Parts: sequence; structure tokens; C-alpha cells
Amino acid sequence: MRVCGGGGGGCARGHYSDRGLLVGAPQPQAPDPSLIDAQRAQLELVLAATTIVVFVASVSYVALSTIFGCLCTGASQQQQPGGGETGPQAQRPAAAVAEDTKRALEEIPVVVVQVTPDPAGSDEPGECAVCLAEYAGGEEVRVLPACRHGFHRDCVDRWLLTRAPTCPVCRAPVAAHAEGPDAKV
Repeated sequence: MRVCGGGGGGCARGHYSDRGLLVGAPQPQAPDPSLIDAQRAQLELVLAATTIVVFVASVSYVALSTIFGCLCTGASQQQQPGGGETGPQAQRPAAAVAEDTKRALEEIPVVVVQVTPDPAGSDEPGECAVCLAEYAGGEEVRVLPACRHGFHRDCVDRWLLTRAPTCPVCRAPVAAHAEGPDAKV
């Protein structure tokens, strides 16, 4: 660059002129076609190798996950009580638990709710924690012996037989305490 005040139609204020830059600037060269082809071939090779590696890794992951899942399932079936047998005998412990729960339910007494006026002013007999309905006079309530929580008979029977053989409120086991008041847990 040169100062435009230095002659040849320049400016006296000290501005710069860029005419000298345009004249002496090198012209851009056209890239060599063989160089472009070599770079394109190298890029295609890298992309192909990356795609192959990702594909093989994905297939290996799926195969190993399947094998691991099968091995874990097989190992858990062998460790089941009863020697790893399959069929009805393998499901016997679940049936035995249900049978114990039914037996325990038969031993738990049913109380009929009687609404009596409370001297403190509260005549609410409570509510069933399973269905959340208040007890009404004449309804059958089953009071669990282990924790003394009470529920509608139908509600707690359904709970104990289909969900878990434990109290819906505190999870105290029902079958363990149904044998008698001095049964140990």
C-alpha cells in the first residue's frame, strides 16, 4: 500500500490507496484435478472404514447382549427353589404362598362395624386404606392380627390374595402372625 498523497493523483490528507495491491497480487491458481481426486478417494476410504467399524460394533453389541440375557435367564432358572425344575413344580412356591395366605385369611376374625356416638364428638369409625371409603354401620371389617389395622373384608382379602400377603398400610406379614398370638416372625 502506498499513501495516496505521494503522487499520481494522490490525496494530500494522507489516505491510503490500494491500486498498488491489485496490480501486484498473485492470481489464485486452479487446483490440480489429480490432487482433488486423491483427497476425495482418501475421504471415501475413511468414511467406509468408519461405517464398517460402527456396523460391526452395533452387531456385536446386540449379539453379546442377547447371549448375556440368555445366560442370566438360564442361571436364574437353575437357582430357583426345587432344583431348577420347570413346569408346575417350579411355580409351586407361589402357589404355596397363596395357599398360606388363604389359610391365614380364614383364621383372621371378621368384625361387624357398629357406629356408636363418641363422647368426644367424633362419630367417624375410620376408613379403609384400600378403597378409601369410610366404614358404615353393619359392614364387615377384618382387623389384621400383627398390626391391628382394619379394612373392609372384601378389600383386604382381594389385596392379600392378588398383591402381597402383607398389610396394605405397614407391610407387616399376615401369614406369619395368623398361626397364633405367640408365633415368632
